[in-house]
Amino acid sequence: MKRRRITVLEDLVRKAIGLGAEIVEVEYRDGFEEVVAYRGVLGRQLARLRAGSADAAALGRDLYAWKVRPRRISVGGEDWLVRTEVWDSFGEDAFRITPERRSQPLRRTIPQKGRRRIEEGRSRGTSRQ
Repeated sequence: MKRRRITVLEDLVRKAIGLGAEIVEVEYRDGFEEVVAYRGVLGRQLARLRAGSADAAALGRDLYAWKVRPRRISVGGEDWLVRTEVWDSFGEDAFRITPERRSQPLRRTIPQKGRRRIEEGRSRGTSRQ
């Protein structure tokens, strides 16, 4: 089985969940992308990436991608749905990441095209074995 590469953002979110964070914020400040995990009013800096670095560029790409489509990750045997919001902070985009624990295990969904084929097969009386 081929393993998927863990991105910079996913690694930071996993660390934040391990700390019990409720929110993770990413904001540009003084030439750096600062990543801070918050639990209540208490915050802890997880990373400070130089704005032009490869890691900061990868982080930015992932943040915008996760904004469009929330991600599902598994941390310590628990399943999490991770949502990302964008807001304006002094003319720059800032991000708020919210991990939510899922009470039911995550399951893979069948793409709509494949689901139609399966349903058609059932209605015809054929079965998959």
